[in-house]
Amino acid sequence: MERLADLPPEFVFVAVPFAGQDGLERLRLGQDDSGANGQARDDDGDGQMDEDGPDDLDGDGRISSMLVADAAGPWVLSADERFLRPARPGEGPRYVLLPEGRDDDGDGLFNEDGSGGLRPDLNFPLGWDGIRGHPLAGELPLQAPESRALVHRLLDGTGANSAASPVAAVLLFSGEHGGIAFPGGMQPTPWPAGAEAALWARLTRDFAASTGRALLSPLGQLPLGGTLAELCGEPRPGAALDWIYGVAGVLAMELSPWGPRMLVAGGGRPLPGNLGGFSTEGAGDETMPVTEDRAWAHWLDNVRGGIGFIDWHPVELGTGGGEARVLVGGWEPRTRLNPPADELDEATANLAEFVFGLAEDLPRLAIEITGVERRGEWVRLAARMENKGELPARLWPTGRWNGAAADSKEAQIPGVKPAATGLAGHGLRTADSATDDQAALDSAATGSVERGLSGADLPTTNGVTVGERALTSAPVALELVLPLGVELLAGSERVLVESLPGGSRTPETVWLLRAAPGSVFTLRASAPGCRTVERDVRP
Repeated sequence: MERLADLPPEFVFVAVPFAGQDGLERLRLGQDDSGANGQARDDDGDGQMDEDGPDDLDGDGRISSMLVADAAGPWVLSADERFLRPARPGEGPRYVLLPEGRDDDGDGLFNEDGSGGLRPDLNFPLGWDGIRGHPLAGELPLQAPESRALVHRLLDGTGANSAASPVAAVLLFSGEHGGIAFPGGMQPTPWPAGAEAALWARLTRDFAASTGRALLSPLGQLPLGGTLAELCGEPRPGAALDWIYGVAGVLAMELSPWGPRMLVAGGGRPLPGNLGGFSTEGAGDETMPVTEDRAWAHWLDNVRGGIGFIDWHPVELGTGGGEARVLVGGWEPRTRLNPPADELDEATANLAEFVFGLAEDLPRLAIEITGVERRGEWVRLAARMENKGELPARLWPTGRWNGAAADSKEAQIPGVKPAATGLAGHGLRTADSATDDQAALDSAATGSVERGLSGADLPTTNGVTVGERALTSAPVALELVLPLGVELLAGSERVLVESLPGGSRTPETVWLLRAAPGSVFTLRASAPGCRTVERDVRP
């Protein structure tokens, strides 16, 4: 907001500072840090709602974590007993990790039905698998009003598929990985592996250059960029990021201000100390914490002096008249999710620079008139399109195109090779390869919609539902709009281009027409995520 004059005037910037308002309020009140909204749910199916939530067992005024001994539990303590690691066969003691609290409703379970319902960012149709995919994914996709609001914003008359105001990019500032995550929370994805590999690599380099973060962190070689599942360490079915890219067809990424990838090289400065007592040579020791926790240990020990973590300590837990012991401790509320106040400036440093750079690089269409000639009522017109931006004018979901349309008024020209300054090797496919991949994506997209959206509030635009929109194709197009009385003798009214990478131009298109003197023709260039451009010609 301090640099409005630096924003490109052809773009509108929409900021949603609190996309999950309920989750933020619950975090501020110390209720939980799950990000869930406030929709009441009967999580345990006992006819009651929100009756068994977290409790402050040790009376320290904080709701932290709890380890419950369980012979089938998935976790054991690592060599650094502050951190857990996955249990191997025969190891023990094993634990189940839960929020701190007791069995309030006496059903033998702990905190299984707390206040709050679902996470809006995991409530999107593409890849959604209900609570089987994630316990906070909801009973129906788009059940969360926050999720539906974002869908409507992207798909209504001012959204991604509107010629008047398409959405060029969506940036989600969230996550706790400290890097830049790209679509790919669901496994497998309905788009082919590497579909945008060069584009994601380019954006990762830009993010590193803007923020000073390392492409590979010194501790554990954590990559700065990757798919959402890779950076989270587990799948994220039903993620907003996947839907925005795979269905709305919009360039989307998750930028995480805080996390292990920026702890070691945040702001470009090396942190002091000896890596928290863990040398990089010990990384292969299976009793050590996982790589991300090793980075957190380094930060805790050498930057915070141990502040931010509560050592595990036993607490007596009343259960049905008897006493049982659990271990209470773990991260202090907010510490791992958000940087402490004295590190907030460094965690957010230069994120705006990346946004400015991205806006400058977004595709911008232009029309170049290469020839106009009139001889009486005979007119020869020649023109071509150009992408003046550095990023491509089409993504994989918006380029699923099976070749020339049946309409004889449309013509197809081959994909345009990138200019020397463009993205060589960008993952835009030929029409033939698009045909090979179409069925897989269509099946996955419609399957998700048919499975989960039958009872939800489906947004529509011009009678097209969310699921159907995933099946449409939106190639780059150059159109010639003819006034009444003009006859097209040669050429196509609408020329479709398979791809238009940054810095590239299409071959020249030529039209022959018969038109009375004074006639005005309009050339129109359009592409997904780009502002439509028009030029009038009076030959």
